Amino acid sequence: MPPKKPQQQQQQQQQTSGQGRGRGRGSSAPRQQPQQPALSQQQQQPQQQGGGGGGTGRGAVEAQPAQQGPVTQQQQQQQQQQPAHPTPPAPAPAARAAPPAAPAAQQGEAMMRRVQERLATVPYLTQSFVCRPGFGKVGTPTKVIANHFKFTKMPNATIYHYDVVVDPEPSKTVMAKVWDQWEATHGAQARAVVVFDGVKNAYSPHDVPAGEVTVTLPPNPDAPPTRRTPKDFKVKLTKVNELNLAVLDAFIQGKAGIDEHILTCIQAMDIAFRHSAGKTMVASGRNFFVRGSNPAPLSGGLELWSALFQSVRPGNGVMTLNVDTACTAFYKAIPVVQFAHEALNQAQLRPTKSSLIVIATHRRDSKLRHRVLRLSREGADRCMFTYTPEGGAPQQLSVAQYFKIKYGILLQNPKLPCLVVGTPQRSVMLPMECATIAPDQKFRGKLDEYQTSEVIKIAAKGPNERQAQIIHLFGTLQLKYLQAFGIQVNTQPMAIDARILDAPALAVGGDRVNWPRDGAWNFDNMRVANPARISALGVLSFCGPRRASQNQVADWMDEFFETAEGMGLGFNPNKGTKDKYPIQFARSNPEGVEAALRAVYQATGNTFKQDPELIVCLLPAKSTAMSAERANVQYWANVALKVNTKVSGAYINFRLAQSRFFTESTMLVGADVTHPAPGTHQASIACMVGSLTGNSADRYATVTWQQPQSRQEELGDCKGMFAQLLRAYNAKNNQSFPKRILFYRDGVSEGQFVAVHQTEVKAIKDVLENAGAREIRLTFVVVQKRHHTRFFATNPARDTDRSGNLKAGTVVDRGVTDPVNFDFFLQSQAGLQGTSRPTRYFVLHDDVGWTADDLQMFTYHLCFTFARCTRSVSVVPPAYYAHLACFRARHHATGGIDASETASVYSTGSGGAGEPAAFPMVSTKLKDSMYFM
Repeated sequence: MPPKKPQQQQQQQQQTSGQGRGRGRGSSAPRQQPQQPALSQQQQQPQQQGGGGGGTGRGAVEAQPAQQGPVTQQQQQQQQQQPAHPTPPAPAPAARAAPPAAPAAQQGEAMMRRVQERLATVPYLTQSFVCRPGFGKVGTPTKVIANHFKFTKMPNATIYHYDVVVDPEPSKTVMAKVWDQWEATHGAQARAVVVFDGVKNAYSPHDVPAGEVTVTLPPNPDAPPTRRTPKDFKVKLTKVNELNLAVLDAFIQGKAGIDEHILTCIQAMDIAFRHSAGKTMVASGRNFFVRGSNPAPLSGGLELWSALFQSVRPGNGVMTLNVDTACTAFYKAIPVVQFAHEALNQAQLRPTKSSLIVIATHRRDSKLRHRVLRLSREGADRCMFTYTPEGGAPQQLSVAQYFKIKYGILLQNPKLPCLVVGTPQRSVMLPMECATIAPDQKFRGKLDEYQTSEVIKIAAKGPNERQAQIIHLFGTLQLKYLQAFGIQVNTQPMAIDARILDAPALAVGGDRVNWPRDGAWNFDNMRVANPARISALGVLSFCGPRRASQNQVADWMDEFFETAEGMGLGFNPNKGTKDKYPIQFARSNPEGVEAALRAVYQATGNTFKQDPELIVCLLPAKSTAMSAERANVQYWANVALKVNTKVSGAYINFRLAQSRFFTESTMLVGADVTHPAPGTHQASIACMVGSLTGNSADRYATVTWQQPQSRQEELGDCKGMFAQLLRAYNAKNNQSFPKRILFYRDGVSEGQFVAVHQTEVKAIKDVLENAGAREIRLTFVVVQKRHHTRFFATNPARDTDRSGNLKAGTVVDRGVTDPVNFDFFLQSQAGLQGTSRPTRYFVLHDDVGWTADDLQMFTYHLCFTFARCTRSVSVVPPAYYAHLACFRARHHATGGIDASETASVYSTGSGGAGEPAAFPMVSTKLKDSMYFM
């Protein structure tokens, strides 16, 4: 195989043929025939070396970065990235032909997952955006501890970059074994330290002789005796680049912009750390799990593993190693019968993107691994197939009979369904009791509500405990490979300058001002600033008349009316809103929930001779603390806040408190994309919200859109969505436009900054141009919660709240922030449980020229305007509202797509390109209201 050019190497995806392990071979039955049971030694297909779980598709893509130098926004180059194309799968080393390659959509999806995983290693991709205007000065100065460890010695020597090609192309598991063998033999002979990313790229501080060598893996002890033979692989190293690490110093000092050379240097150091951790831990994505640790049990046949997260990050003036704790659900390595008993859910054994792998236990001389496709419809005693013994006539046998005749195994649970394992083209049936769950398998499905609650309880560690655990995890790292590269890291986490910003004064009803403390305030005896007026409402109870009679419902509504009126909300006395409202019970309607809602809507309209403004639903709560039966004034006050927001009211007058930021009319916009749960094939949904007045932050209009491709993060119709919001603003403000737009975009990873900048910022500019409003100044800020940076107090007595977390308003724009670009971390919320996560704000575009102090202060103060609670929130409300609108839109989608809280940041799945399917749009009566609250 000829050596590839470096650019070709970075755009190539490697894909295996997806063959399973231990499939039956000797069956003469056509594919339409019933699946065969696990076959004898003579009938089985030769086992691929390594015995790993069968044939998952793999791919690797390296982005081809653009060349960039020191930057201002006007000097940025807008370079489109080259699309990466997968190479054809290598032929499988099997006696029969390999099954056809995965569909193009699945290949493309696997490619994109690999692209994102590779790009997550390095920040900022191929360009700089908005240069930092300076550091903030406003607020009370303090120091915080970050979970970043500073490089005390930066290598300035040359690192050699090699392309690695292994033939035949192995699975990911076997690839690791091949490289370990190469490292133990040829690497030792060359007296060189070489680190490998497990796919295509190797780096070394030594000039290793290039060329091709043969690596022999020892026999696989898990294979049957007749197939325990060594296997040869050809490993070819081709030098593609020599990297001078001295250029990193100019970058982290802010004297140079990002370019391909710097990206590759950062990636090389990151791989050196990952290579070191991978020697003693189980790697899964960006996390490393310690074998032999004590996992926490979860329900449903799962357990929670604790992990180490690490990533090399360029900071402001320093290179750092970001170390954090993580946790992930794994399958328990238990018998399948026990797993089925614990899970009590066949869906967990159905095909997923990475199906469950089991180990067959019916043979003493081997431990074959099989990939589960599905469960059989019948039990093992009724799953029939045609069996032809050697020298005998064909006969019909059940799987249970076959195992008794062939292996002398009398099944104890013959009524249980069989595991259908192998591939869709050639599958066999294996009794449940003859298999165990293979160890070290990450659970890739969606946890149910109870499991999620269990994870939160286990993973929620306070700041002191988390900080101690991080320092302990750092101490477990082996630094042999790092020392060979000339890297030294401080053993103590970084101390960084920070500031605590003052909370805003909140103007509420009656010309009163509320002063928050520790990110919260008391709304007792307060009135909302802009109360709603409600004339027509109805009540629908899902509790049933036995649990909650009509009189009880009326009593609860009286309590709600009393509390809401005390807060300033009005109910039309002329129409008898508090007396004539209809009460209906959902269970009395045999046609279901939707029919019950339509019925109460119609009844309310008939009663008040107008369209209903509010339907109150009473639900049978799981927790008595949240039920109307035990509701107190605080509970009804929280309900009243939500109702006031839904019906176009506002409880805080942000304009009065923050007039200095509204010297010019400003439109606030938030956008987010929510993706379906892992393993599903539903559409992604985008939402955009925009404020309707230029001098306040309390009313937002909403636009929803179904993405043309599942898992697409860039807004599929950014131009159309923003144009709708701009028209709504124009209509509400006497046909005038805002002077400036502040756009908060949620859910964009660093690997997507360039694409979002090139598509969404351009789309917004095009809309302004077409509207004849090109003079409007745009600021576009990415909001990131999906990161691993945490901060801890150096002086807990002074700088923490009651939860032990840093006080609300803590802002950090030094040390661990970008060397060049305008970004900052803001912990705007008070701690409740565990360790608080700060939000990172990254400015992609700025026509306004915000100072660091003004943008930080304005963003923090906005966090106090979230309309349904009396606390500052962790994410700026425009982005938060967009997230909530996405969550609501998923419920609106055809087919009842179940919502995933892993919105924005959170992805996998598949979907095809093309026009979006029919998607229910928001009613014109509601699109200018905050119906999603």
